[in-house]
Amino acid sequence: MGHQWVESATGLDAVELARLHRPDVVLIDIGMPEISGLEVTRQLKADPELYVIPVIAVTAYAADSDKAMILAAGCDDYVSKPIHIPQFIEVINRHLGIEAAQQFGTT
Repeated sequence: MGHQWVESATGLDAVELARLHRPDVVLIDIGMPEISGLEVTRQLKADPELYVIPVIAVTAYAADSDKAMILAAGCDDYVSKPIHIPQFIEVINRHLGIEAAQQFGTT
Protein backbone atom coordinates (compact mmCIF):
# COMPACT_ATOMS: atom_id res chain seq x y z
CA MET A 1 0.00 0.00 0.00
CA GLY A 2 1.72 3.17 -1.17
CA HIS A 3 0.97 6.80 -0.72
CA GLN A 4 1.55 9.83 -2.87
CA TRP A 5 1.51 13.39 -1.70
CA VAL A 6 1.51 16.87 -3.11
CA GLU A 7 3.16 19.63 -1.13
CA SER A 8 2.35 23.32 -1.10
CA ALA A 9 4.41 26.12 0.37
CA THR A 10 1.58 28.66 0.38
CA GLY A 11 -2.12 28.73 1.11
CA LEU A 12 -3.01 29.94 -2.38
CA ASP A 13 -1.14 27.05 -3.95
CA ALA A 14 -2.86 24.60 -1.59
CA VAL A 15 -6.32 25.44 -2.90
CA GLU A 16 -5.24 25.18 -6.53
CA LEU A 17 -3.41 21.89 -5.92
CA ALA A 18 -6.47 20.42 -4.23
CA ARG A 19 -8.56 21.34 -7.27
CA LEU A 20 -6.00 19.79 -9.61
CA HIS A 21 -5.20 16.58 -7.69
CA ARG A 22 -8.40 15.87 -5.68
CA PRO A 23 -6.55 14.34 -2.71
CA ASP A 24 -8.09 11.78 -0.35
CA VAL A 25 -7.12 13.95 2.63
CA VAL A 26 -5.60 17.40 3.19
CA LEU A 27 -3.12 18.00 6.00
CA ILE A 28 -3.02 21.73 6.65
CA ASP A 29 -0.79 23.92 8.77
CA ILE A 30 -2.67 26.87 10.21
CA GLY A 31 0.25 29.31 9.85
CA MET A 32 0.79 29.37 6.07
CA PRO A 33 2.15 32.22 3.93
CA GLU A 34 -0.25 34.39 1.90
CA ILE A 35 -3.47 33.01 3.38
CA SER A 36 -3.83 31.00 6.57
CA GLY A 37 -4.67 27.33 6.78
CA LEU A 38 -8.02 28.39 8.21
CA GLU A 39 -8.80 30.38 5.08
CA VAL A 40 -7.64 27.50 2.87
CA THR A 41 -10.00 25.22 4.79
CA ARG A 42 -12.89 27.68 4.37
CA GLN A 43 -12.25 27.80 0.62
CA LEU A 44 -12.03 24.02 0.33
CA LYS A 45 -15.23 23.52 2.31
CA ALA A 46 -17.04 26.19 0.25
CA ASP A 47 -16.19 24.42 -3.02
CA PRO A 48 -18.98 22.03 -4.13
CA GLU A 49 -16.42 19.59 -5.54
CA LEU A 50 -13.87 19.71 -2.72
CA TYR A 51 -15.91 20.03 0.48
CA VAL A 52 -15.99 16.25 1.01
CA ILE A 53 -12.20 16.01 1.31
CA PRO A 54 -11.26 15.61 4.99
CA VAL A 55 -9.07 18.47 6.19
CA ILE A 56 -6.83 17.73 9.17
CA ALA A 57 -5.11 20.65 10.85
CA VAL A 58 -1.55 19.96 11.95
CA THR A 59 -0.52 22.84 14.14
CA ALA A 60 1.31 24.12 17.19
CA TYR A 61 -1.84 25.98 18.27
CA ALA A 62 -2.82 23.72 21.16
CA ALA A 63 -5.19 25.64 23.43
CA ASP A 64 -8.82 24.53 23.64
CA SER A 65 -9.91 27.84 22.14
CA ASP A 66 -7.54 27.26 19.19
CA LYS A 67 -8.99 23.80 18.62
CA ALA A 68 -12.53 25.20 18.69
CA MET A 69 -11.56 27.93 16.19
CA ILE A 70 -9.90 25.38 13.88
CA LEU A 71 -12.90 23.05 13.91
CA ALA A 72 -15.30 25.99 13.44
CA ALA A 73 -13.36 26.97 10.29
CA GLY A 74 -14.26 23.58 8.83
CA CYS A 75 -11.34 21.32 9.67
CA ASP A 76 -12.50 17.76 10.20
CA ASP A 77 -9.84 16.99 12.79
CA TYR A 78 -6.84 18.38 14.60
CA VAL A 79 -3.36 17.08 15.46
CA SER A 80 -1.14 19.23 17.64
CA LYS A 81 2.63 19.55 17.37
CA PRO A 82 4.86 17.97 18.37
CA ILE A 83 3.31 15.11 16.47
CA HIS A 84 2.86 11.77 18.20
CA ILE A 85 3.27 9.47 15.17
CA PRO A 86 0.89 6.63 16.18
CA GLN A 87 -1.88 9.15 16.96
CA PHE A 88 -1.17 11.02 13.73
CA ILE A 89 -1.46 7.83 11.66
CA GLU A 90 -4.64 6.82 13.50
CA VAL A 91 -6.29 10.19 12.75
CA ILE A 92 -5.38 10.03 9.06
CA ASN A 93 -6.48 6.40 8.73
CA ARG A 94 -9.78 7.14 10.45
CA HIS A 95 -10.58 9.81 7.87
CA LEU A 96 -9.50 7.53 5.04
CA GLY A 97 -11.65 4.70 6.39
CA ILE A 98 -8.67 2.43 7.04
CA GLU A 99 -9.08 0.06 9.96
CA ALA A 100 -6.13 -0.57 12.28
CA ALA A 101 -6.13 -4.26 11.27
CA GLN A 102 -5.76 -3.30 7.58
CA GLN A 103 -2.97 -0.89 8.42
CA PHE A 104 -0.83 -3.70 9.80
CA GLY A 105 -1.87 -6.32 7.25
CA THR A 106 -3.77 -8.56 9.67
CA THR A 107 -6.93 -8.81 7.56
